[in-house]
Amino acid sequence: MKCDMEDVAISYGKDALAHMQLGNVFDESDIQLVPVICADAACSGVMKYQCFEYIENRILNSIRENLSDLDGIYLHLHGASYVEKIGSGEHHLLREIRKIVGPYLPIAISCDPHGNLTKEYVENATYIRSYRQAPHTDIAETAARSSRGHIATIADSRHGTSTIHSAASLPNTFPMPGSLTARFCLRPGNCSAGRDS
Repeated sequence: MKCDMEDVAISYGKDALAHMQLGNVFDESDIQLVPVICADAACSGVMKYQCFEYIENRILNSIRENLSDLDGIYLHLHGASYVEKIGSGEHHLLREIRKIVGPYLPIAISCDPHGNLTKEYVENATYIRSYRQAPHTDIAETAARSSRGHIATIADSRHGTSTIHSAASLPNTFPMPGSLTARFCLRPGNCSAGRDS
């Protein structure tokens, strides 16, 4: 059985922001958001193409409609979806966004650490940050960090400076099933040893 519209929790506008656990990171007075959609399919398996197409078109059409006003795009993605006919939904979406916005508009992504990264995906993103804990108890924190980094990148571009974010592929071995990072996060050092940015 493939994932279809009835298997996806969909929210729009401000409801989508609440579902994405972004908190108040975008509440600065000079930031105006254009929230589009949050589509949470959880663990629903292979997604039907028509279902994905609906979600993707909502995003792409909103980008087209607001393109002249956009300073950046934030995507909260899983990273390991599979859509019939096309493969990775995230890779397809990011590729289509880049076709519309060109190579320079900043795009920030928050995602699972076990998402599928390719050279093209990494190069199409400006900023990628994954959760560090399994179970994912740090989703809100990761979204906030990604958003703050994204805001800094946009602010730099407005002032003629540049912030360069790079992504590296590190070899990770996760004991599955039952992966747990409550004691050891996916970063150097112990989780309780302080937070980095």
